[in-house]
Amino acid sequence: LKGAEVVLTEFSPTASEALMMAAVLAKGKTIIKGAASETSVQNLGKMLLAMGANIKGNGTHVLEIEGVESLVPYKGPVNEILYSYIKGLRSGMSYCNAQTIPELWKNARFTKITEAGFRESKSHNIEEL
Repeated sequence: LKGAEVVLTEFSPTASEALMMAAVLAKGKTIIKGAASETSVQNLGKMLLAMGANIKGNGTHVLEIEGVESLVPYKGPVNEILYSYIKGLRSGMSYCNAQTIPELWKNARFTKITEAGFRESKSHNIEEL
């Protein structure tokens, strides 16, 4: 795996996190433009830094990651990371009017939308990165 410049067309936490994990062990420098800056992405960056990664710009939309030979096992607290995921789960449950996981399963409804509906649901009339 070799470092490169990657430009994401939207702020995707999943894509940002996957690229960060790959870039940490890639040879050379990887620059990720358009990276998501959500708490989960920042927490992954903090954890990778604690494991010996070389990351600049954690929490911004441009990450510079210099690949390292190896990482050391993580030995830090996970409460901040878990709290972030619990907050997200609670937020999602509120959309379904659910107070428990079984209520979430019962109340959740998935809706298929058209491509045009998807484009309309995103931010528009503003300049994006």
